[in-house]
Amino acid sequence: MTTAQRAASGGGNLPRRATRRPLWLALAAVLLLVAAVAIIANAGDGAKKVATPPVTAVPTHPPLHTSEGPPMPNEGVYLGAWVEPAVFSQPGRVASVQQFERAIGKRLDIVHLYRVWGKPFGTPSDLSFAKRGDYLLISWAIPDSRSIASGAYDAGIRRAALEIAALPTMVFLEPRWEMDRPNLRDLVHSPQDYIAAWDHIRHIFTAKQVTNVAWTWCPTGLGFDNGTAPAYYPGDDQVDWVCADIYPLTPWKQHSYEPFATLAQPFITWAAKHPKPIMIGEFAVGEPYRDRRAAWIAAAGSYIRAHDQIKAILWFEQSRPKDPPYHRWALQGDPAALQAFASLIRGNYFGRGG
Repeated sequence: MTTAQRAASGGGNLPRRATRRPLWLALAAVLLLVAAVAIIANAGDGAKKVATPPVTAVPTHPPLHTSEGPPMPNEGVYLGAWVEPAVFSQPGRVASVQQFERAIGKRLDIVHLYRVWGKPFGTPSDLSFAKRGDYLLISWAIPDSRSIASGAYDAGIRRAALEIAALPTMVFLEPRWEMDRPNLRDLVHSPQDYIAAWDHIRHIFTAKQVTNVAWTWCPTGLGFDNGTAPAYYPGDDQVDWVCADIYPLTPWKQHSYEPFATLAQPFITWAAKHPKPIMIGEFAVGEPYRDRRAAWIAAAGSYIRAHDQIKAILWFEQSRPKDPPYHRWALQGDPAALQAFASLIRGNYFGRGG
C-alpha cells in the first residue's frame, strides 16, 4: 500500500497529531515567499534566462514525397501476372499477356515485368501495357547494395527515375525483390546494407520528383517462416506496399502437400502489425501437384478472400522445358488448373475487369 493509500485509510506511519509551530515563524515564511515572487516577476528583459536547447531528432531516413502510386482498390484485390513470352520480343511480350487473359477470361490489372540493371524503362511493350490502362509491377535487379549506397550507381538510378516518371501509368517498384534469398547474399550483403541501398534509391527518386511509384518491398514467403525476412524491412515510413512471393517449398517430394494458407500465414501474421496493403507478388503451384493443383488454387482463393489486408495477387505463369517439374508453374497446358484459376477470379472480387 502506498503512503497516499495509507493516508486515505487512516493507517501507516503518519504522525498522530501535528506539532504547533510559533506564529512568528509562519509569518516569516509567508513574507519570504512573497519577496521571491516579486523578484521573479520584475526580472524583465534585463535578466539573462538560461534555456535548455531543444533536442532536434536526427532523421534515420531521408524525407519522402507523398506517394502517388497505384491506390488500394476500394473492394477486392487487383489481379496481375507475370507471363513469360512465347517469343522474347516486344510484340511477343504483349501477345503472351493477351493470350493469357483470353485463357483465364479476364483482363489483368497489373502486368509484372522484370528489368535487369541498365536496361531501359518505357520499352514499346511497357508503353503498350501502360497505355491500355494497366499498372506495372517492376521487379528491378539492382547492383551490389554497398555500391548503390556509396553513390557509385547514381547516374543509372537518376536515369531510371526519369524513365519511370515518364511512363503514362502508375508503377509498383520492387528494388531487388527476394533480397533474403541465400544465393543473393554476395550482392545484397547484410540487411543493413540492403536498407541503406533502398534508402539511397528512394532519396534519388524523391529528388527527381517521381510521384507515380508505390514502393513495394517483397522478400520470399519462406523468409517469414524462418525469420530472416523482417530484418530487411526498410520501415513503415519507407514502404508503400508489403509483399511476399508464395510457392510450395518442397513440391517435388512424394506425398508432400503445402497449402497456400500454411505458406502465407507467417507473412500475413507479420504484415498485420504494419499498416500497409499486402501484395502477393508471385504465387503458383508446380506440375508435381498434378490433380491437386486445382484444389491448391481454390484453397488459395478462399484464404485471400478471408484476409482483406491482401489487396493484390499476381500469378507466375512460366514453364520452361529445361526447368525441373517443380519449377513449371504455367496454367496453360493444364486444363484442370486453368479452370480452377478461372473459377477463382470469376466475379468482381478479383480484378477490376469484372
